[in-house]
Amino acid sequence: WESRVTQYERDFERISTVVRKEVIRFEKEKSKDFKNHVIKYLETLLYSQQQAGEQLGIRSGILLTKKLPR
Repeated sequence: WESRVTQYERDFERISTVVRKEVIRFEKEKSKDFKNHVIKYLETLLYSQQQAGEQLGIRSGILLTKKLPR
């Protein structure tokens, strides 16, 4: 009976160790995924802002080059 308990305790410790390692791996992977998604979002936002700025620049350039009626 005691040997079975000892074996179960070893099994429990082994499984606990594996689960802890997997949780750590999962957290690192999810953290890396989150970071990559934030970077992609910021790059897309920056690109959109640049496009909007270019459009505003073109429009203001057109407005500035047109002669206003006197």
